[in-house]
Amino acid sequence: MKVLQINAVYGNKSTGIIVKDIENMLKNYGQEVHIACMEYDEKNENVFIFNNKTEQKFHALMTRLIGKQGFWSFFETKKFIKKIKQINPDIIHLHNLHSNFINLPILLKYCARNKKNVILTLHDSWFFTGKCYHFQDVGCMKWETQCKKCPKRNLEIPSVLCDSSRVVFSLKKKLFSQIENLHIVGCSNWIAENAKLSPIFENKEFSTIYNGVDTKIFSPKNSKEDYDKNKKFRILVMANKWFLPENKIIREQLCKRLDESFEIIVVGCSNNQIELNEDNKVIKLGYVSERNKLASLYSSADVFLNLTFVDTLPTVNMESICCGTPVITYNSGGSPELVVEGKTGYVVNQLDLEGIISSILSVKNGKIDRENCAKIGKQFFDKENNYKKYFELYSQVLKNSTTKRKD
Repeated sequence: MKVLQINAVYGNKSTGIIVKDIENMLKNYGQEVHIACMEYDEKNENVFIFNNKTEQKFHALMTRLIGKQGFWSFFETKKFIKKIKQINPDIIHLHNLHSNFINLPILLKYCARNKKNVILTLHDSWFFTGKCYHFQDVGCMKWETQCKKCPKRNLEIPSVLCDSSRVVFSLKKKLFSQIENLHIVGCSNWIAENAKLSPIFENKEFSTIYNGVDTKIFSPKNSKEDYDKNKKFRILVMANKWFLPENKIIREQLCKRLDESFEIIVVGCSNNQIELNEDNKVIKLGYVSERNKLASLYSSADVFLNLTFVDTLPTVNMESICCGTPVITYNSGGSPELVVEGKTGYVVNQLDLEGIISSILSVKNGKIDRENCAKIGKQFFDKENNYKKYFELYSQVLKNSTTKRKD
């Protein structure tokens, strides 16, 4: 079996690590794997690089002018199609394609004409909307029928001259409908169930495969004693969520309501955030990219508080649970489905201060067994188990398409 994965990045960031993990899994099964990407940590002979920087800048400019991201990069994509013909993959696996590096119509038309088996993993909502990566933060449900008058036209990546969401939505619907052998994978049940509602994927097959974490790294470390001798009840949070304007009142009230037996560790702070004056219970750390160090931070904490409003499947939840540290999270996106209530954490409504405090106290009072929490995490989130499901899916899709051709 020959598999071609296409993603904006390879070997770094969340989706790039996923692509590399799937590659390693397939190689362990003796399969041939090829990668196409724009940005990479390490290059090998089986990686095709989209390296036309001039075209990428033009693509970015046009995206910002008229909003049609993924519809430019003509010459580089044509070159890539020649590479696909040389490889002749049995499976083409699409990940994130919204980073101004590939022409979606050229790629999808090629797949349709040549009856390619296509797996599409939804890491966000971009494939089934006319513009946005996440719709829930503005409460927009137009994608269920037809995107138009996009409420995010001037957000994220602004479209300065016009709103192209209706045109893009219609084009995506047409392009994906022409691919006979298309299977949609949600990395969470939440994203898969939403995608089923979109006309873009009408009559397509769906499944859910969770992303995985390396449970050899993300496992209990018993490092709290090493981290700090104070033995305060430690709440770990991520800066990108902690400092959201929407969480300002929650942030202030938590500092006010929690006594000196608590401390809040904020990871991933910028220099400006570190300099902000906050309660003395708040300890700020910079970015932590080294995964062993991050695992030690999870293990040193008593609870991980994820104040996320928009997440398809937050890897941080899985990492924390695998380290035996329970998670408290908002009931938003795919985040709550990662939590087994009362066993690996608690789910609270958005901005529910009393719910957050009650959940923190439940963890402090020993309501959750950390050893059992880690066992559940390994059972559901181990990358070797989860990414093996892709190999099984590839095999089934290939078998089905072979049967169709014979019929």
